[in-house]
Amino acid sequence: MKKNKKLIVNLAAVILATTSAGSIITTNQAHAAQTTDQTQNKTVADGTLTLNHNTRIYNKKGQKLYSYQRTNGLLKKGTRISYAKKVKAIDDPSTVRYSFHDDNWNWFYLPYKTIKGQEYYSIGHGGYVKAVNVDKIIGNNLYTNQTVATVEHVTPNSKDGLDVFDDHRNNTGKKIKIGKTVIVNREAAPSALDMNYYEIDGNTPSAFYGIKDQNEYIYTDKVKVATRQLLLPYSNYTTVMINKNTPVYDINGKQKSKNIVQGYKELPVDELLYIWVPGDNQAELFYRLSDKSKEGSFSDSTDFIKAKDNKYIYGPRLEVINSVNDAKNAAVSASNSDKQKLQTVLDKESSIKNSAPYKFGRYLERNTYLHAIDNGNKVIQESQPTQAEINQAIWSLQDAAKNLNGKKVVVKDINKLSKDEASQIESLAKADAAQVYNGTNSNTEVEFNKDKTKLTLTVYNNKTEKKTQQILNINDYAEEN
Repeated sequence: MKKNKKLIVNLAAVILATTSAGSIITTNQAHAAQTTDQTQNKTVADGTLTLNHNTRIYNKKGQKLYSYQRTNGLLKKGTRISYAKKVKAIDDPSTVRYSFHDDNWNWFYLPYKTIKGQEYYSIGHGGYVKAVNVDKIIGNNLYTNQTVATVEHVTPNSKDGLDVFDDHRNNTGKKIKIGKTVIVNREAAPSALDMNYYEIDGNTPSAFYGIKDQNEYIYTDKVKVATRQLLLPYSNYTTVMINKNTPVYDINGKQKSKNIVQGYKELPVDELLYIWVPGDNQAELFYRLSDKSKEGSFSDSTDFIKAKDNKYIYGPRLEVINSVNDAKNAAVSASNSDKQKLQTVLDKESSIKNSAPYKFGRYLERNTYLHAIDNGNKVIQESQPTQAEINQAIWSLQDAAKNLNGKKVVVKDINKLSKDEASQIESLAKADAAQVYNGTNSNTEVEFNKDKTKLTLTVYNNKTEKKTQQILNINDYAEEN
């Protein structure tokens, strides 16, 4: 028996010494020897981390080990190795340096030890590996909550540096020169910042990095980041994961017969509220599917899904706008006075459409307001709408109006415009003209004269081939600070 036991230990040492990428090292050498023919078994992956780089093993003082468990202390890229600590669940992954999530977007982290400012994972027997050299934990991609990004390229058509954008992909005018570094802590797809589709200087970036502690973003493909892990995902829109095929309900808690949202999709939502479900004789918590759905399937803002059928994954956390009792009390026919409250909000349509927030707002926000107007008019025309329908229509109108985000160009002196101020005013007037003449088979052009005191709109009718010109009021597009 002693001879056999000695053979097992020696065999384990050989395995460790000759480990190649993709194999598993456990901290129990005898067990490793006995299961060498099972290294491809996925169940063995539980309790392991996968390396993204050739990795030296360190001791608790951060010193390199050249002898560890009868090996030379060097692990190859792709190796899976057992860790010693216990994985813990967390609600907010930004609170730890490294984290990961499962297929249902439940977040976890493996406790690490910080030695001289560097994070390490314990692998037992006094051995540690740098967290920065870990790619996966239990087969799940590892995320970091920040890293250093070095600018390597400039934005297209920009000679002075890498352009910096705000959280809606508007150019801030700031630039970062090549070779400079910034700390970034999140990654966002273009549509996660703003679902309005447009290119930037003829280029559509694949993603943006968010600059830490700033509401600013840079192209991911123009910088080199210091870590190999993913950055935490970010969106301006509350995003949920549909956990299963779930039915769609209306504001009265009745299931819509044909509408079903397929499971395992990420969808934006913009409201969290209780709705009385008569079939269950109780109020349940629902999300409203956003107007800004990537699939564009829910453009009328009247589709709701049960909160329990999906999971929040990222974006702003919504607050519940009503109570269980509010939902129960709203499951009745609306009074004439309540209908009048809705009519009062609808009557603001003309003034809102003539305001800068609407006129100069982005397409999706304007469209959301138009959908709210359309739905509000449908409700007001019903012979007997419910209180819930009235409440929802009013909320939708007020929320859509609040989110209109257009504004005039702010200038120092409207009579002495700078080149940049004039360019911004021209761009705003061009967008406004394009909206006004949309669908008229016309081309429009807006430009200043040389001294930037006269703004002219030129309209060319493609059908009649006639050209007309109009002097625009600069004050309609600019205001002094």
